[in-house]
Amino acid sequence: MDAELKKSIERLQEARAHIAAILSHRAPADVPAGFEAVASRLSENDTAVIHLMSRLYDEEELADVRRMTADESDDTGPDLDGLPADADEQTRQELAGRIAVVLARNLTEYPWMNNPAAARTASGHLTAEKVGGGPGRVVQPRTAGCDHAGGYPGSRTGAGP
Repeated sequence: MDAELKKSIERLQEARAHIAAILSHRAPADVPAGFEAVASRLSENDTAVIHLMSRLYDEEELADVRRMTADESDDTGPDLDGLPADADEQTRQELAGRIAVVLARNLTEYPWMNNPAAARTASGHLTAEKVGGGPGRVVQPRTAGCDHAGGYPGSRTGAGP
């Protein structure tokens, strides 16, 4: 009984700290815990992916994700989110090149990302229950290059690559 009460108190204290951080940073209520300070940089897709990652990875990996998200030298997010479906090839290639530089840097600075499955927590099994209905829900309907709303070329479920 005491152990259960202790766990309940810890969860309530964590929730209270999260609410305080949301208010302090004027972040949206659905921002993942620990990401309140960078909430203004997160798109809806970023938020959804980080929620998923928070179920799969330990605090060490999530701290790396926070650092990546806070990296102000990476300005590709808004450009990717705002890329129109009919963007010309040159615009797409330019953005892809900028994203590749960021990805290469992140893979070098955070080696666990080269094998993210190995970094999962012991309880971080990728299941539909953990994901909350499956990865098909973590998409942006207006993603450029999609062959249908909510998916990537060749996908049937709407899940990403």
